Amino acid sequence: MPFWRRRLIYTGATVVIIAAYITFFNIIQQAILTAHRISRSLPPTTPTPRTHLPSVTGFSLEMQFRTAPTYSCPSVKIPHLTSIRRSNSVWQHPLDTDIYLLSAYFDDRLNVYGRSYPFIRIIAMYEGTSNTTFYCQIWNKKGEKVSITEANLLEIWFESWDQRPRTRSYRPYLVSCPVMHGMPKYVSVVPQPCAGATSLLEVRGREMFAVKKNFAVCVKGLDFHTDISQQFIEWMEMLRILGAEKVGLYVYHVHPRLAKVLQYYERLGMADVVPITLPGFQPNFPVERMKFLRRNVWQKRRNELVPYNDCFYRYAKRYRYIVPIDVDEMIVPVKHDNWTELVLHLQRTDPELLEKYASYSAQQVYFLSTSQTEEDLEKVKSAGIPQYFGPALRHIRRAADFAPPGHSVKSFMSSDKCLTVFNHYALDPLYPGMRRDTLLPRELVQLNHYKNECPVSAQKDCPMYLSRTQIDMDMWRYKDRLIIKVNEVLSQL
Repeated sequence: MPFWRRRLIYTGATVVIIAAYITFFNIIQQAILTAHRISRSLPPTTPTPRTHLPSVTGFSLEMQFRTAPTYSCPSVKIPHLTSIRRSNSVWQHPLDTDIYLLSAYFDDRLNVYGRSYPFIRIIAMYEGTSNTTFYCQIWNKKGEKVSITEANLLEIWFESWDQRPRTRSYRPYLVSCPVMHGMPKYVSVVPQPCAGATSLLEVRGREMFAVKKNFAVCVKGLDFHTDISQQFIEWMEMLRILGAEKVGLYVYHVHPRLAKVLQYYERLGMADVVPITLPGFQPNFPVERMKFLRRNVWQKRRNELVPYNDCFYRYAKRYRYIVPIDVDEMIVPVKHDNWTELVLHLQRTDPELLEKYASYSAQQVYFLSTSQTEEDLEKVKSAGIPQYFGPALRHIRRAADFAPPGHSVKSFMSSDKCLTVFNHYALDPLYPGMRRDTLLPRELVQLNHYKNECPVSAQKDCPMYLSRTQIDMDMWRYKDRLIIKVNEVLSQL
């Protein structure tokens, strides 16, 4: 065969091989990007037992840390307190921006191959969709500038939850600032690296704890104009029996009697009461705010993610598990007396479970007032349960059917493995390959949800919940202890 023909065949084969390699590389790259987009757009009902797409959040934050540009701005000084632009008492609103800042926390949990990557995590809301680049000016306890770095903004939300078309709203964000060196005391967020700052947040969570306690509970903004103090005391005392050691209570507005109860538990060291408002132009007069949130359900749900994520970072250094639940809910172990025994059981029987997932969910079941029968009420009376007690002990009939897997679950969230959290489970895991959530077996634990009637959000399943019911007196295991504890509190108030 002539030399020129052999050369032509060789060249052609080389081109084909290179083209095939490029095509294969592009397919793999596209698959990775698609997987990441899917993992950030799954709806809230998707988690099922032991299945989920891996997240690349931890890896992307590590790369952001490694490649984050830093800036030198010799003339920049720490802002004076009079320069800080405040909004609605608890927020800061930097000049010439649409971002509202609530709080900042030091986070050194991300550890990759033995190296720690510390960040400042800022809980924020942004009016509209953020296309702006922000920068973090980081200061030490002497007020000296430590570094200026570019911030990373992660929306605490799934795009698939949005209405179509997307409406302008206030959106929750986690703002992450890489800490290159030193221990930060304050942080400012600015639209340009060398801009004069009009915000200054104290960085919390800088202290170290040798041993973590077990469980902290987080409660979204309380907004109760009626007196629910009796039911609330029962709820708090039941949490203590189950093993909760701290409860973070975010408060918009509550009845004076309930406010007195909150102060009691705060003095006891059992609760932290944290005032919260809505940022920006959202209303904050109690009646107007209540009407606004009823009309704007999707904005209400976005607003709820702010206290949940603030609470998560508030307690992540001190507690192993963060448990976001409402005051009409209770995560109840079925075969164990408390949450600690439940977790120890999981560690013994499936030690890899707690390492694979960022959160561990309990499936919801309704206890509706409208389902209780005359016979049920007689059983409650015969058991000696006081009439002034609420539904936790007096409601002994529940729906026979649990809510579908992934619907309205509540979770134990690992403080070592979550980056952002949602009402029901971990939203973004901290590490690559970490799965978001797993549903624990109903034979081990269930989420009791006490309602007067079937809620609007479950209307399509209400006929099933109302027509198929069964007796469930499992809470009576705690009856004697709970009645004694509640009466002790009432005597002190």
